[in-house]
Amino acid sequence: ELRRAALDLLEGRTAGTALTDTPSRMRYADDLLHVAALGASPQHWAEGVVRLVREAADDPSTCVPLVVLGREAELRRSVSPADRAALEARLAGLVPDPASWVRALADSDAGFYYVRAATRAMTSPDVTWRNLGGRSNVVTVEDHLGFASSTLVFKPTHTDNVARDTRTAQAVRTTLARVSADTRFRTSDLITTLDADELSNRSGLASNVNVITVRRFEHGTVLAELLSPETEDASADLLKQAAAFLAYIHAAPRPSDAMPTKVRAKVRGRVRMWLRDVFPKGADKLVDQAFDSWWALLANAPTLPRRDAHAFNWLVTEDGRIIAIDLEATGHEPVGCELAQLTDDVPALSPGSWDLRREVFESYVEALRECTGEPYDDAKVEQIWAVYRASLVVRAVRCLTDRTGDPALRRHGEALLDEISAHPEWGSVHEVAVTLRDAWAERRGAPG
Repeated sequence: ELRRAALDLLEGRTAGTALTDTPSRMRYADDLLHVAALGASPQHWAEGVVRLVREAADDPSTCVPLVVLGREAELRRSVSPADRAALEARLAGLVPDPASWVRALADSDAGFYYVRAATRAMTSPDVTWRNLGGRSNVVTVEDHLGFASSTLVFKPTHTDNVARDTRTAQAVRTTLARVSADTRFRTSDLITTLDADELSNRSGLASNVNVITVRRFEHGTVLAELLSPETEDASADLLKQAAAFLAYIHAAPRPSDAMPTKVRAKVRGRVRMWLRDVFPKGADKLVDQAFDSWWALLANAPTLPRRDAHAFNWLVTEDGRIIAIDLEATGHEPVGCELAQLTDDVPALSPGSWDLRREVFESYVEALRECTGEPYDDAKVEQIWAVYRASLVVRAVRCLTDRTGDPALRRHGEALLDEISAHPEWGSVHEVAVTLRDAWAERRGAPG
């Protein structure tokens, strides 16, 4: 009834004068679609669609009506052949090839509208840009009416990254379907890519950026925001799910061009960057010695494709599904390394909660078994566990030298190093942790 009252107001039946400004026209068209859904009225639905198409045709700079049409296509409404023909006739003269516009609605092809909306959104005066946070330069667009908000996600990148992401996503989807996990886990869908060189303004874009990817906004919460040592049982449950998904991603078949190359050199480049902040400035020899000692703990482990598994690269939806975002990572790492990144990239578990970490680890290994068909006997499992534990040492260093200066992250890194340093029975990993702990304390002026 409220929607019908709004229609009366917008049409002027209540106040005497119809509201004809652009925001009112958009609200009217949107209300027509909602009323049509409530009452299964093809007449209201067709009128709403015609008005939205007219708005898009009359103002080639606006993306908002196209976003609304895309959302309408996602609803998968049933459109009879007679209604399709009638709607095509009404759109004739408004847009070229009106049949394709109607077909997109009838076939639930939201991408037809989102591709057009995304192209306009790059320069549209109707929208503002909002950074989505995390560690990637990802933004969404919002309009003051709220129609376009949280619908499209844009990321500046390079075509090589897009191709790699697309290949990996397809391999992961195939794997998820094979193990019947595609109802629990999925990847984000690419709508289109836009040529960055055709933008009117490239300010803020890195020189190696040549495309903008456009994806459908995923309604959920970044995993990092749901993790806390204060609720570590709940954190462990989420991490167990994400760990299983990580295993499926690791086990997904890759093309022949994704073979391991220069694994040590690539890992060394990242880890040395963190180690340099632990030792005195200019102490490159000590940095190299620390890396060599740490790498010796991992050198004989098998490698897996790198996913970049930090907790900002996963979304948890309201219905509990987990979505993997950003599959552009390159290279390989020893098995267990990325599991450590997942569990301790942000504070999620107390440093001494080895029982919970083991549960997460077992979830990961079990998913590897399921996906690869390999037995992973006790010796292999303990080898991976040792690599995981060793990897926690450099994750601790990554936390305590974090450039954002997050105090909670630094405290977590220090506590994790202290925890591993308190276990001499662990042998070499304990010795590496003690070396790094003492170097960090000395650099901070608090040896002891």
